Amino acid sequence: HARDIFLFMYYTHGMRIGDALFLRVSNIHKEPEAWRCRYQMHKTDSRRNVKLTEKARLIVEKYAENKGPNDSLFPFVELGKNYNDERTYKETKSAKTSIVNKGLGKIKERLGWEKNLTCHIARHTFADAARVKGANTYTISKALGHARLYTTEKYLKAFDQNAVDEINDIFE
Repeated sequence: HARDIFLFMYYTHGMRIGDALFLRVSNIHKEPEAWRCRYQMHKTDSRRNVKLTEKARLIVEKYAENKGPNDSLFPFVELGKNYNDERTYKETKSAKTSIVNKGLGKIKERLGWEKNLTCHIARHTFADAARVKGANTYTISKALGHARLYTTEKYLKAFDQNAVDEINDIFE
């Protein structure tokens, strides 16, 4: 489950774990031209409407099977709790994020990776992959749901050295 929610967050433009954990089946819309994930970001209260890739759609199909529209998409949060209560939301988000991160830690160990693998890495990985594919900072910022371009620039700053180093390719 940890792998699937991580990949889903990556495929949905770096969705935050706090939003992914609380998705319901009803957040997924099957439209003739594309499937979409519509949700409201908890952190910024802004609405998101993300076109799902084929890989994201396959994850949705796996988890939505035999569920009703009000059921949680991923099997981490329980129905019946009042997640509109900020304390309940934060406590649940923290506990469930820890569970997902432990699962990602096991994946990291199996792969023999040295760097940490956490939920938030899905956002950074999406941002860097979009940058490498040639997306401009403004588009990446909008995809991540950042209110300010500066926030996105901070995300991408860590990857700037790699880009600068690649300039040396002109000498080969």
